[in-house]
Amino acid sequence: MRLTLRKKLLLMLPLLGLLPWLGLRYFNAINQVVDQSQIQAARLVAEAAAANIVNRAETKNWWALSANPVDSGNDLEAAAPDNPNRVDSSTTSPPASHPATIPVYGLRQPLTLDGFFSDWPEHFGLTRLEGLQLRAAQYRQRLYLAIEVEDGSRYYARAGIDFSDPARYDYLDLVLDDGQRFRLMAEGPGLFRARIPKRRYRHRSTPIEAVWWEREGRYQLEVTLPVSLLQSTSELLIQAHDFDGRTGPVRSYPLRLTPLVSELQQLLGNYSQSDQQLMLLNANGQTLAITEGLGPLSLHRLQQFIDSGREASIRGGWAAVQVPVYPQRPDGPRLVVQIASDRMALVQRQSLFDLGWQTLAVLLAVIAGLLWFASRLAIRIKRLGSELKQRFDDQGRLQSVDPFSDAQAGDELGELSRDGQMLLQRLQGYTQFLERMPRTLRHELSNPLNTISTSLELLDTETDPPMDSRQQRLVASARRGVSKLEQTIQSITEAVSLEDALKVESVSAVALSTLLQRYVERCRVDFPDQPFELSVPDSTVWLLANEFRLEQLLDKLIDNARDFNHESAPIQLQLSLEPPGLVLRISNRASPIDEQQSEQLFELFSSERQQVGGSHLGLGLYVVKLIARAQQADVAIFNQQDRVVVQLCWPHEMLNSTIDKVR
Repeated sequence: MRLTLRKKLLLMLPLLGLLPWLGLRYFNAINQVVDQSQIQAARLVAEAAAANIVNRAETKNWWALSANPVDSGNDLEAAAPDNPNRVDSSTTSPPASHPATIPVYGLRQPLTLDGFFSDWPEHFGLTRLEGLQLRAAQYRQRLYLAIEVEDGSRYYARAGIDFSDPARYDYLDLVLDDGQRFRLMAEGPGLFRARIPKRRYRHRSTPIEAVWWEREGRYQLEVTLPVSLLQSTSELLIQAHDFDGRTGPVRSYPLRLTPLVSELQQLLGNYSQSDQQLMLLNANGQTLAITEGLGPLSLHRLQQFIDSGREASIRGGWAAVQVPVYPQRPDGPRLVVQIASDRMALVQRQSLFDLGWQTLAVLLAVIAGLLWFASRLAIRIKRLGSELKQRFDDQGRLQSVDPFSDAQAGDELGELSRDGQMLLQRLQGYTQFLERMPRTLRHELSNPLNTISTSLELLDTETDPPMDSRQQRLVASARRGVSKLEQTIQSITEAVSLEDALKVESVSAVALSTLLQRYVERCRVDFPDQPFELSVPDSTVWLLANEFRLEQLLDKLIDNARDFNHESAPIQLQLSLEPPGLVLRISNRASPIDEQQSEQLFELFSSERQQVGGSHLGLGLYVVKLIARAQQADVAIFNQQDRVVVQLCWPHEMLNSTIDKVR
């Protein structure tokens, strides 16, 4: 598998990914420290408040008073059989068997008694009954009720009304289970006091104050009364008398309303702040005292924590703990504290969050930059390699020395481009020198060779004195040396000239099968001692090529096969149509070649001939390669059993184009 620069960089990215992982672990660790500090702060508040409650409770009976169960099935009216002001049962709706439980919420400060509910905290729950809505709150010794009653027609009491007269007005009665009855009866919208109806008295005012306001289709009352009225009971009956001008039916609403312990409420109020809430529960889970809260979801969130049974929890920036008031009594009364994260913790958490995102953004930018840099570097390197390949032709000859694209760059690639261009310029000069060398040698050596040849001829014709046999052998040897030298110079010159000639020669449609048949017949005449075998297709095979160059190529291959052939074995020529294309194989029986060095046999001055006295310079296969490439054929040499095979393969496109031209 080839690994590019981009792939190598991608393999390094997991190491860079450790940085955000470490940052995330650090962020989580700091968050845990902040969370534990918030839980510990809430626990300290709870323990301090619990210790204060224990000190105050030594002389109080808070737990026994609040823990007494109340029979939910008692009839509040039946609790006072001698009550002379008992409402006739024919005009009273029968009480429900199960009183509705009304939660009492703690207040941080007293409410303004004005008949409007705008100053009531929105998160205080509203109990909805048929024809009536109610909610309750407590501040120290005062209990507040917000009551809305559906009533289509309002009849106010007249001044000096006699309670013994039939009721011809609208009012509400608050009836305790000990028989006490308080009548909320107004002479008009505004502030008034409740009354205690007695036959012997015209009226009697009470410490219960209320404000009556009329609304469309209803009226509302904001009531305040001392908590002491409900300290001995938890049940309350509200009777709503609705006079419609003829009759005055009464709707009854039995309620269970357990006031908070005022002393405990006042004690917890000392710990009440804008960012924390406290709740005190007895062993039965009843609320004894509670501070106002921290928002609309405060009580719901606190109740969820209590129901979970956990000792501590932190979620969404809220820390909550519950501790037993008496450590030795874990099943006894409990104190629950809920604290919102302070500003320092919020700032710290937000700062860590922002820092984490910034670090991640910087890391992503660094990774993107590295990828861009690696991609850019890879593109420049590939472009440099591509431009370098374009400087050479298919035969590996240098074509141009134009500047590279990055030659003006100031980095290492720019320096490499300039060095490569300088190297190509030197290579061009050396190549031109080598190309001129054969012609130069031919020109420079022709005159000395002619002089030597002339001298040898004159020496051979010299008769006075005649040469002896030894001198004649020396002259003959010198003539053979001169002949070989002339042949060598001629071969080198032809090989160099052949490259230029092949570039401009024209091609035409050649019947290759017919050409091979004629060529083999001529070879059999020229070399009668050498057997030849030819195999061609039945149909004529046409090829777009230069016929003269094909015969020159065959001359080189047959000459090479004859020189290496063993024991007068037949030289085989086989022409066939195969999936790669048109294939021509020329083989002879010879010693196996080194296939790892097979490509080098087609290079200039490369040969495996072992004849010391031969005149071969390794130009035959080099000329074959030049002609084959000019004819768009691939040439290869390989071993096949006991034979050495030279194979030429023309692609199908050459055959198709040839057929089109012939047609």
